[in-house]
Amino acid sequence: EDDVLQAIAAARQRYNLDPDRVYLTGGSMGGTGAWHFAARHPELFAAVATVCGHLEYAYDSEREFGDSTEPQWPRSFWQSGSPYFLAADLLNVPVYCHHGKEDTIVPVFQSQAMVRKLRELKYPVDYEEHSNVGHSGFPDTLDEDLRRWLLKQKRDPCPKRAVVRTNTLEQNQCHWLRIDRLEQMYRFGQVQAEAGVGEINAFAWSVREFTILVPEWLCKPGAPLRVSVMRKPAWEGAVPRSGELTFRRQGDGDEAA
Repeated sequence: EDDVLQAIAAARQRYNLDPDRVYLTGGSMGGTGAWHFAARHPELFAAVATVCGHLEYAYDSEREFGDSTEPQWPRSFWQSGSPYFLAADLLNVPVYCHHGKEDTIVPVFQSQAMVRKLRELKYPVDYEEHSNVGHSGFPDTLDEDLRRWLLKQKRDPCPKRAVVRTNTLEQNQCHWLRIDRLEQMYRFGQVQAEAGVGEINAFAWSVREFTILVPEWLCKPGAPLRVSVMRKPAWEGAVPRSGELTFRRQGDGDEAA
């Protein structure tokens, strides 16, 4: 993961790259890496395209993801890096997924499960399932199809909607939202928010403390802002110089720190 981040940083230093047109794609193990990296760093990419990528190594037969008899600790550990359980973070990342129906190395239900989850969330996802294709043998035009699709996508550097979901604090920030404290470590918490003119409406689940990193494109320091949490007024005033507003759960409500 660090190697990929360093490679992206090095490419930006050496070349005149458009930061809103950085794409992530891969096939087989590369598709697995694309799923995992996109879910952990969605703010970096304009889009992701995967081909026969693996989601969960904990499953070797088709069943509902998350259905496990393992004790809480090992189950929570592998879920913490699972793209399936982090799918909510892909709110602003269009996805293009391909898989062969006859794949015996990475079963097709791996992609089906992720696509189903993204569609449940009403996120942008295109999916093509190829008949009479296994782990290889895709049409010769696939690379060009992926390239054309990717180049149509452009990252929104100022997304008005943001989501961050995690069950650890290792990867706890996405765009302008950060989870600072969970109700219980290794239990998933989620914060999502939408920004409007002079206001932010946030929702938090299983989170004890979170921070809104007020983007300057929304409100510059000193400008008036209203924040609601779970549809209740939580803060109103001038944006602090730091641009950070931290909210801590107090009983049944939330208040600014």
